[in-house]
Amino acid sequence: MQINERTENMLALCFSKQEEVRKRINNIITENSTLTSSITPRPILGELKQFWLTELNIWTHYVNDGLMWDVGGISDSDFGHVERAAKVIDQTWATDKKSELKIKCNAAKHEVLPSALRRMVLHMPGTSSAYINNAMLWRERTVALIGGTLGIGEEDCDNLPIIEQTSNYKCADVRLLASLDEVEEEGNDLNDRMDEITWHQTKKKLREKLTALPTGALRSAMEIRWVDWQGQLDNDSVARVALCRQMLHPNAEGKNIISSLRHGPKTALLVAKGLLLLLAVAVAVSDTNEGWKRIGTNFSVGAKALKFWSGPSDGDRSIRYIGDEGIDILIGKEPSKLLILSGVESSVSETLETTLGETNVPTHTLADGHQPLILITNSGKIKNAITKGELAELQTSIRLLLTKATAIQQQQLNNIVL
Repeated sequence: MQINERTENMLALCFSKQEEVRKRINNIITENSTLTSSITPRPILGELKQFWLTELNIWTHYVNDGLMWDVGGISDSDFGHVERAAKVIDQTWATDKKSELKIKCNAAKHEVLPSALRRMVLHMPGTSSAYINNAMLWRERTVALIGGTLGIGEEDCDNLPIIEQTSNYKCADVRLLASLDEVEEEGNDLNDRMDEITWHQTKKKLREKLTALPTGALRSAMEIRWVDWQGQLDNDSVARVALCRQMLHPNAEGKNIISSLRHGPKTALLVAKGLLLLLAVAVAVSDTNEGWKRIGTNFSVGAKALKFWSGPSDGDRSIRYIGDEGIDILIGKEPSKLLILSGVESSVSETLETTLGETNVPTHTLADGHQPLILITNSGKIKNAITKGELAELQTSIRLLLTKATAIQQQQLNNIVL
């Protein structure tokens, strides 16, 4: 009797109806008495899922011993499997239930799986926590790889849910990643699911932005264009991921900043705003759909959605508003002829501290190494036209910029020839 009572007290930490749970466990063991050595906690836990406490923390662990990895936990509700990558992401990024990620890893920072785990942690909702060995070092390395900011603000990394893992634990049922190929496949599977979730949220937020625009020609044109783009991007994950990640990483930051780590639910709104401005510019320039990489026949397009960045790679790293110090270097490192900065809310003249007024056409030459001929920010006449839903007004403003830029480009070429 005393043993049963103590057992039920322990079961109360995880289960309701402890007496029934205890009896079911006894029955499972009895029914499999000839195979007792093969009974492990995981299938038993699956049989008892209906009794789980609602406040029970869902958890997953990734443990690296230097050679191999093992994965375990209770995030995968199908207990015939052990923590499939997609299920781990679904649970860890869920906003309606607590979850824990336990990591023990000393692997190199650029390897696929550790990088995927860093990304998972960076975009955890407030309901999740990460228990990590050497948490301080892990935090420092992770923050350094994004330059201290996701692109949203100066305090993006101040409250990361990273906690020192002080307890030793051993999971009875694990999925072993014994080869380099298996480890890389796991990292890729985690990233693929994170990409899917982030893209879903980005589309949802962009749809909300489109819906909020006034009914009229501009919104209709943008929606038609977006339906086509979305169809292409839905069917081409490589193009989709490339588009979103380049919006979160100026070339001037250099290769030490890893754009994939910034790409997640926390930055989905940034990317949606960037796509909105890109769509508006595209429909204003041409009735023909040339896609998201070109506008008209002469202009390649680049779009950056960040509001904050870490500064040029060859300078002092510091988090700053994208329109502040270093903006000239950022612009100069971009290869496109037309550069859209949706995170900049000041005019081009204010941003560059020049007397350009509203021309939006930089004064540098091809010899300067500055590629963009047109800079568009989320301000002035363009912002007002979009806010009011005025397609004709937007067309007038942007097509005037293209005409001026084309003339400047031709003059620069003539000067080089001469």
